[in-house]
Amino acid sequence: MSSTVGVDKNSVTEKISLEPGCALCTYRVRAYKLFLNSDPSNTVVFNIAASSGGSPGGTPGGSPGVNGQVDLDFFIGKASYNINGSASAMDVSPVIKENRTLLPIRFITEPIGADIQWIDAEKKVIINQSSTIIELWIGKNKAEINGRSVPIDPDNSSVMPLIINGRTMMPLRFIAENLGCEVKWIPENSQIIIHYQGDKLDPQPEPPM
Repeated sequence: MSSTVGVDKNSVTEKISLEPGCALCTYRVRAYKLFLNSDPSNTVVFNIAASSGGSPGGTPGGSPGVNGQVDLDFFIGKASYNINGSASAMDVSPVIKENRTLLPIRFITEPIGADIQWIDAEKKVIINQSSTIIELWIGKNKAEINGRSVPIDPDNSSVMPLIINGRTMMPLRFIAENLGCEVKWIPENSQIIIHYQGDKLDPQPEPPM
């Protein structure tokens, strides 16, 4: 489905019919003037709540699990992934570059409650979660964590954020671990398991004897 927004308009309303069991919709935007068209924007993927009140699958920004815990499962070369046990989908698959996994990092940051910002003039991504601020630049192998310069991968200086087919792809392990996640690689099925502990419960007082 495509829609055209007229001159000086900045919104469009559409009625969308989804196939049974489908809860995801994607959009791309571009400007056009006769034969001079802009490149399409990054794809936006979001959930559409079923009118029956059913619960759609998880997407970036989905609700955390118990006590804020989040479990994510990604697979190299597959756009499908799991968030807290619910199947969902990205618009682009994780890839391996320089023996490291890259993906659009918002599929990790948003479910765990981190904010993400793109500074186009600097080709920089800023990730902000609680007391941690991570800054990364496209094509640079160093990042900043709370203002301190650190290598993204001390063992491989070629690991860095890249733009691949118009999408910003970020090093998964470096970002996830610096946001407090546990990362596990399962080579048998090219799977990445990410666990975010979330908020821990305060210890409860012991009952009187």
